Amino acid sequence: MPRTCCRCKQERPLEEFGPNKHTPSGLRYQCRACEAADQKLRRAGKQSTEPKQTKQTKEAITTKTVALGDIHFPFHNRAALGWALEVIGSEQPDYVVQVGDVFDQFSFAKWPRSHNAILPKDEMDEARKHALFMWSEIKRLAPKADCYQLMGNHDQRALKRITESVPSAETFVRDGIKELLTFQGVTLIDDSQDELHIDGVQYEHGHLRFGEHARNNQCNTVCGHSHRGGSMFYNVVPGAYWELNCGFLGDIRGEAFRYMPTKRATNTTLGIGIVDALGPRFCPYI
Repeated sequence: MPRTCCRCKQERPLEEFGPNKHTPSGLRYQCRACEAADQKLRRAGKQSTEPKQTKQTKEAITTKTVALGDIHFPFHNRAALGWALEVIGSEQPDYVVQVGDVFDQFSFAKWPRSHNAILPKDEMDEARKHALFMWSEIKRLAPKADCYQLMGNHDQRALKRITESVPSAETFVRDGIKELLTFQGVTLIDDSQDELHIDGVQYEHGHLRFGEHARNNQCNTVCGHSHRGGSMFYNVVPGAYWELNCGFLGDIRGEAFRYMPTKRATNTTLGIGIVDALGPRFCPYI
């Protein structure tokens, strides 16, 4: 059975995909040809196999993508999420990407917290219920959009805590996390090291400071993680690239965010990201 490369969108034989033990199929999402081309250009100091977003090639982005930042179900901001769904319905994007931390997994956090706030099972059941509703609404509001769910560091909290204590349980817990993050009609990128490329833009959860992902990737990058939305542009020879952080859709007043000092909490930015022919932009929820 052929497999579609998430980069070039071509159907290719299974033998043209490298192994990846962490994906459901055991194969990588990109074909070997796309991976080889990326590696060659990265070694040469270039940014991607896709056209650079320079003045001469800004028409390279021909699709529209709505990127949802960290949501942290069940500790989400209901009003902001409802607004984000309305934007998706009005924009009718070609792609919708949730860049990770769709769940919070507060019960598995390392920092001191009340164990009476919510039971682990109740938290996961609530988070799953809200995520199912969100994706079903997105599919209803934008039925033609291709949807992607990425994995964030919070989504892997349970896996990390359990494997720290019982390493032999890693496979079973990993499979359970994949099941929690699998939604009908949504492609799951379940390895945080795998790259999702859409129209020459790399989408990832992120782990660096704002602006450093695009510098590190040497290509246009959309991420989350820091909870601070915005865009940053770099001018480099021979072209230019940018980074878009698509912000935050959590409820900063929730129990899961008690670890944040007030100064940091006030720097979170509710909103979403949009990438289209006009370029990247952060749309704040006001």
